[in-house]
Amino acid sequence: MLPLRKGKSEKMKRILIAVMAVVMCAFSAFQAAAETVEQFEESGAQTKENQDIPPKPPKRTPPPWELTISEADSAIVVSWSGIRQADSYYIYRAETANDSLKLIGKTQARRFVDSDIRANRLYQYAVSAIADDGDETTVLRRSEKKFGALNALETPVLSAVAPSPGGNVIEWQSVNAAYDYSVHKSTHSDGGFKPIGTTRELSFTDNTVENGEIVYYAVRARLFAPEYMSRGSNVMSVRSHRADNQWAYLLISKAQPLPENYLKGIKFEPVRDDFRMDSRCAEYARQMLAAGTSAGGRFSVLSAYRSPEQQQRAIDNQFRFLRGKGHSHEDALALTLSEILPPGASEHNAGLAIDITTTNWYDYNDDITPAFANTWEAQWLAANAHRFGFILRYPDGKEDITGITFEPWHFRFVGLYTAKQIKNSGLTLEEFMADN
Repeated sequence: MLPLRKGKSEKMKRILIAVMAVVMCAFSAFQAAAETVEQFEESGAQTKENQDIPPKPPKRTPPPWELTISEADSAIVVSWSGIRQADSYYIYRAETANDSLKLIGKTQARRFVDSDIRANRLYQYAVSAIADDGDETTVLRRSEKKFGALNALETPVLSAVAPSPGGNVIEWQSVNAAYDYSVHKSTHSDGGFKPIGTTRELSFTDNTVENGEIVYYAVRARLFAPEYMSRGSNVMSVRSHRADNQWAYLLISKAQPLPENYLKGIKFEPVRDDFRMDSRCAEYARQMLAAGTSAGGRFSVLSAYRSPEQQQRAIDNQFRFLRGKGHSHEDALALTLSEILPPGASEHNAGLAIDITTTNWYDYNDDITPAFANTWEAQWLAANAHRFGFILRYPDGKEDITGITFEPWHFRFVGLYTAKQIKNSGLTLEEFMADN
């Protein structure tokens, strides 16, 4: 190899020295930067260690909790103990134990009112808690209590039992959420009841009875679930009578008095105290008075069957009473005959009419007057007498048709069918018979 020239050698040496200096400066700068980063990280770590930062909360495990389910007016109330820090709750419902749960609502309260219910359903509920961070708790609690059979212990109350042409008619008051009713019959009041039929109505006709037979009835309400059955109702009895009640469909008035031999062969039975009626309608009257008393009334019988002789005495007594009040002979006679019909022309003479007042009416009044219509008892009779085959015979505002002034105490037996027709039509017996 040939030696370098002296001039070029010096130049190369200077270049190498410059390159080495640049490299050394870059290495020094890199080393300084690395030390700065390390110091910064150490400083940041010390700062973080010095701060009081709580750790991230662990997942919450909800404690056990149960649903409380109760009944309200036409609704079911679902409440629960609540889960700590829960933000809201989803409510689910199933109609049977095997039915899938369906979402029915969301709430932030610990109570939910489910008013979208139907009678005769068995509802079950579950609630899901939604945490404040948006996570839904997976724990669900299903209530084991069945609902929908509301007021399951309510017992039907018999309101009337009466004979009719088609058999004995049994009526009762409704029970909430009842699916149907079973009617039971016995020939003894103290037991031996056997089911004779079921119905979804509030009445039942027993067409298996014999004339003159005394039978006893009770009713039970069956709710939607077979295990829900009410206790037996009160017991009511009736003397069965299936004969056609056309015998009661007759008009008795001054223009149409009773036939001469009408009373021949007719038997009379007590209704209350010494007051009697035709045995074919006496039981209806007893049932009407009993039902009114059970409803809270205080009823007293003023008059029922009157013989022709008793009818004449009633006229004489009323005439003397009015004379004693200062009326002239003519006025007293006219008033008496406008209130009391002559013998043979009165419905009382047939044993088909009954005059009813209150137990304390004569404590405050000298005589029965149209003011009796203002009493609770009179209003109950006017609204319910048709259920027992009776009608308000001489209504207010119909004096020109009946010929008798308003008597809110006088009720006439015409039979169940006819009484219902007259009640619904608003007609008097005269008007109804003219149209039929």
